[in-house]
Amino acid sequence: MSYHHDGEAGLGEIVSTLSLGSPAVMEFRKRNLKDQPKPKGKHHHPCAPRIRLEHGEWIIMEGKAVQERWEVSSQTSRAACLTRVS
Repeated sequence: MSYHHDGEAGLGEIVSTLSLGSPAVMEFRKRNLKDQPKPKGKHHHPCAPRIRLEHGEWIIMEGKAVQERWEVSSQTSRAACLTRVS
């Protein structure tokens, strides 16, 4: 899944992801805010979080600032897309 944020109106301030099946790597990058230069492609900043989720692991992202300041991308193999629910 490409970089995105879950800050749509009405969703609230808590987003959770449960990994089922094959492992996935969640990569974060700062969002393009009005006063910042636009991020280039899929480049991952070395200080930005990168989290590997194994089968059955759950991540909870809480707080409005998470959705306002960060985008997340989920990297899996093609086979994993068939066996994973997020």
